[in-house]
Amino acid sequence: MRRTTLEPKITKSSSK
Repeated sequence: MRRTTLEPKITKSSSK
């Protein structure tokens, strides 16, 4: 959620 701007893909993975 911190590097959402850097890599939106990470947010999706973290969210799940």
